[in-house]
Amino acid sequence: MTQHRLVTLRLHHDLIAAIEAAARAQHLNPAEVIRGILFDALAPGPAPRPRTGPAQGIVAMHQVLEAADGWLDLQSRLRHDGFVLRLIEDRLAVHEWPSDRFVIWLEEIGHTLAGLSLRFRAPFPGALPRRMELPPLGRGRGRAA
Repeated sequence: MTQHRLVTLRLHHDLIAAIEAAARAQHLNPAEVIRGILFDALAPGPAPRPRTGPAQGIVAMHQVLEAADGWLDLQSRLRHDGFVLRLIEDRLAVHEWPSDRFVIWLEEIGHTLAGLSLRFRAPFPGALPRRMELPPLGRGRGRAA
């Protein structure tokens, strides 16, 4: 198993903007662009560049989403590739695992919380059911007693 270590870099705003633009153009997240550049620059020879998981492209992420047969299976497949789903308000977000850094909203790649909940026939694990709020008693229209 490959071990990873979280590293922090202080970069100029122009360099960050260039990394983000390259990431958008390649349908990757910025961390993968940086890893690819470092791998290419430090590789001893013309070794093939390893693939890092579903964020290599939207198509690969779709394959993971389509192959899953439930929430647990989906989370397991995503974690195998270094990702995890997080519920933020009423939306699902893809985060890097284990750093828990935001990558992309799930709806941006064509899937929604509602759609997956229907497909898996269950709410997202840990999601609390919504309760309809009722107006406070005694403050509505009507007769006074």
